[in-house]
Amino acid sequence: MNELSIAAIMLFINGFCVGGNVAKGKRTPDLNLEVVYERDFEEPVVDVIFDTATVTIEEARRMGWKEEAFTEDEVKRGKVLVSYPKVVLVGGEEGEGYWGWYIPPKGLPRRIKMVRFYSKNGSIIKELQVGKDSIEYVYLSPQKKFFIVSKIPWEYAPDHTGGILYNLYGEKIWEIEDRVSPIYVSDKGSAVAVYLDWQVPPEPGGDFYIYDSTGKLIATVKNPDPTEVFPVFARYSQDGHFVLLCYSGGTSPPTIFSLVDERGGILWERKFTEYVYSSRGGSIDMQTRSWIVGTVYKAGADFYGFSMDWAGNLRWIKPLNSWGDWISLISQSGERVYFCSNRGYILGAKTYSGEIAWECNEWASQNRRIFSSRRAGFSEIYELSSYLILKGGSTIFLFDSGTGRSLGKLEYPGKTIFLVPHNETIFVIDVTDNRIEGLKLKE
Repeated sequence: MNELSIAAIMLFINGFCVGGNVAKGKRTPDLNLEVVYERDFEEPVVDVIFDTATVTIEEARRMGWKEEAFTEDEVKRGKVLVSYPKVVLVGGEEGEGYWGWYIPPKGLPRRIKMVRFYSKNGSIIKELQVGKDSIEYVYLSPQKKFFIVSKIPWEYAPDHTGGILYNLYGEKIWEIEDRVSPIYVSDKGSAVAVYLDWQVPPEPGGDFYIYDSTGKLIATVKNPDPTEVFPVFARYSQDGHFVLLCYSGGTSPPTIFSLVDERGGILWERKFTEYVYSSRGGSIDMQTRSWIVGTVYKAGADFYGFSMDWAGNLRWIKPLNSWGDWISLISQSGERVYFCSNRGYILGAKTYSGEIAWECNEWASQNRRIFSSRRAGFSEIYELSSYLILKGGSTIFLFDSGTGRSLGKLEYPGKTIFLVPHNETIFVIDVTDNRIEGLKLKE
């Protein structure tokens, strides 16, 4: 198994817990969010792919939407465009006999046992078991148009490889049976695969393999330094025309980033001779034809943020004033980048120069080695209008994206929660109570 998977799963097993049954969230008085949607499920949910439908107001109410969600014009027309759960990733518990893991684009793996497909009225159309017989990972495409179930080799099943691509109706699009495992999928249905070494640490070497939207192998991207690095990361651009590849030495330099086109043609390579990229703290975000930003570290666990332009030129690399696992986010305008860590630190910087616009360490841990569970450890970040929505533990934080000013928080004490933004709504997945709650910014 590769370094990316091992580190992430160990973090997940050590850090994931389900708390007690507490009703709804607690708000600070000035929080600018209101609940506009609620729906309960029979089993824990760890992620959702939403779709939209135009329905009557009465239908929307039955789907879980509240009066606060409707405008006066929508009420007069009697129809409204709403989001609804189309694909639900059902959580699993250790000991249930399932070996399925959902690998989100950012954040820690989440144990799952099933993918369910729903109609807009909430009836189950189809179910797909994940990890019933052996280890399987689920990856979503950038805009959640496809997902892939990847078979993962391990000590007692070294030949458990290949993968299956599905659409949002649960239909199998293609299957590969080669001795590689897919690690990312595009919104066109193409995929990147690698040979996963289940040994820890993995041996240097190994290439990336590009499959087209029919499941045909169309390119092998050779490892540029097979004696020093191995493949750890791949990310498609949102338009599906480019793939960012990353090779790492594990716990020692170098790190190599490579941008290729959708057919595997190498556009450029950038070697970081002093820095290490690792899933244990590393993070990458891309804005097509504009920017690539992320975090790397040096010996001694000092983390650095960096920005590259689309031609692979390193614009800047600067130390970050905190430690932990990082998430990087490029603003929709492309003018700003945000970094936040699970040690409670967040900053906003100019994408072009790296100049810090603001930083907030109100919840930051001051000890590099010890993490206090009483502090906010940021593990998700989203931009919505002029705001930043962050999740820290069981709390949702609202920030002004321009100034970094804290605007309030919403707490779900003792609960495990995840966030899903869709159609200007922030959906809160309450794993503990098998519930989804939709939040919208007040006008």
